[in-house]
Amino acid sequence: MQNAHRHRNLVIGIEDHGLIARISGEDRRLVPWSDVVGIGAGRASLDTDVWILVLAIEIITDMELRALIVGEIEPPWLALTAILPSAFEGCSDFDTWAQQALAASGPITLYQRENRLFAVLTRQSGEEH
Repeated sequence: MQNAHRHRNLVIGIEDHGLIARISGEDRRLVPWSDVVGIGAGRASLDTDVWILVLAIEIITDMELRALIVGEIEPPWLALTAILPSAFEGCSDFDTWAQQALAASGPITLYQRENRLFAVLTRQSGEEH
């Protein structure tokens, strides 16, 4: 189990231009906001009585679609939730989406790039859009 956590994709910090992440156990790297193709929010159980909010962030890195999961008990949570509305057009503020996520029976979408396949293909060809 220790090795599984070491190789998990982690958000370890937030900067103005993107996430600082550890992908597959590698050294930390900047994941620009432009590499984020989707963000969802939901609840996760820590045990039978305790539920927390979590964000699932889909990114394109190394020409692959990957997921980063950030729970409200993790250090980057406050900075990440504060920056989402300014980093992603149409993303609501924390108070709005948190209430929706807590009331929903499943995950909710906070942000979805219109054409994720286009994003993957342009990353593969080295183009920016």
